[in-house]
Amino acid sequence: MGGGWRIAALLGLSAGLALSPLAPSAGVAGALPALTALGLALLLLRPRRGPDRLAWLALIALATTVAGLLLGAVRLRAIDAGAFSGAPGSEASITGYVVAVPRRSGGEVRVQVQTPRGRLLLWAPEPVPDLEVGAGVRASGRLARPPDYYRTTLRREGISLLLRTGRIDPTGATRGGLVGRLDAIRSRAENGLGEGMPEREAALARGFVLGQDDRIDPVTVQDFRRSGLAHLLAVSGQNVVLLALLAVPLLAALGIPLRARLLWTCALIALYVPLAGGGPSIQRAGVMGAAGIAATLAGRPGSRAYALLLAAAATLALNPCAGAPLAF
Repeated sequence: MGGGWRIAALLGLSAGLALSPLAPSAGVAGALPALTALGLALLLLRPRRGPDRLAWLALIALATTVAGLLLGAVRLRAIDAGAFSGAPGSEASITGYVVAVPRRSGGEVRVQVQTPRGRLLLWAPEPVPDLEVGAGVRASGRLARPPDYYRTTLRREGISLLLRTGRIDPTGATRGGLVGRLDAIRSRAENGLGEGMPEREAALARGFVLGQDDRIDPVTVQDFRRSGLAHLLAVSGQNVVLLALLAVPLLAALGIPLRARLLWTCALIALYVPLAGGGPSIQRAGVMGAAGIAATLAGRPGSRAYALLLAAAATLALNPCAGAPLAF
C-alpha cells in the first residue's frame, strides 16, 4: 500500500477538523456510532489492489474525517471554556498578562489578555505604552460583545468578550514558569534586534523575525502591500528555512554529527515557534520543517503532500478555527 493510507488518513483528519466549527453539536454527538462502525469495517476488511484498494483508502479517509469532527468538537469546547465570561454592558476590572502582540490602528489599541477568569480583549484609545507579550496589565471598563466582523477572529483566539477601557496600565509583573522563560528570551531578542538601528528599521526587524508588527508605521505597511511583499511582515515558512540554513552549518562547524545536527535543528524550530507568536502560519511552517527533517533522519525522500497535510492536521488539532477567515 505504500504511504497512500497516511495521505488518506491525514486528508480526512484535516477535513474533519476544519469542518468541526461548522458542524452542529447534535450532529457531532451522533458521529461517535459512525466512527465505531467505520473502525470495525477497517478491522474486518483487507486492502487489495485495484478498486478494492481505492475503496479501502476512501474508508480510511471517511473514518478519519469523522474522528476529526469529534476531536475538533472537543478542542473547540476547551477553547471556548477558556474565554472570559460576564454580562455585556456590565462594569469589570481585570488584571492579567498580555498573550499576543497588541494591534494598533485608527488611534485604538487591541490587546489580548489572559486573566484568572479567562481570556479577554482590551480595547483602548491611544496612547497606550509598549506592551511586551507576558507583561502584566490592569484595566477597568465596560464589557461588550465583539463587532460582527471581528467575532470569528476572536473566537479562534478563545475570546468571546471585549473590555472597552479608557486606559491600560502596566503592573510591572511578569509570568512565571516555562512561559516566563520564553518571555525573557523574547525580550532579549527584541532588545538585540533594536540595538544600533533607527526606530523604523528596528520595528521592521522585530516584525520580520518575531512577528511583532505593532510598531511598524502604517506608511511602511502600505508600501509593502503595494510592492507585493506584505507576506514578509508575517513570520512563516521563510523564517523556519532561514533558521535551519543558519543552524545546520554552525552546528557542523562545532563538529556535531549529522543526526544530532538535525535533532538540534528540530529543537530550535520548536523553540522558535512560540517565540514568534505561535500563530497558525508559523505553526504550519514549524510542522512542515520538522516533517522534512524527520524524513531526512529516516533516510526517505520527503513528500510535499504528506508534509503539507501533516502541518494542516497539527495546526487544526491545536485550534480547529485556525482555518477560518481573519478580520483585522
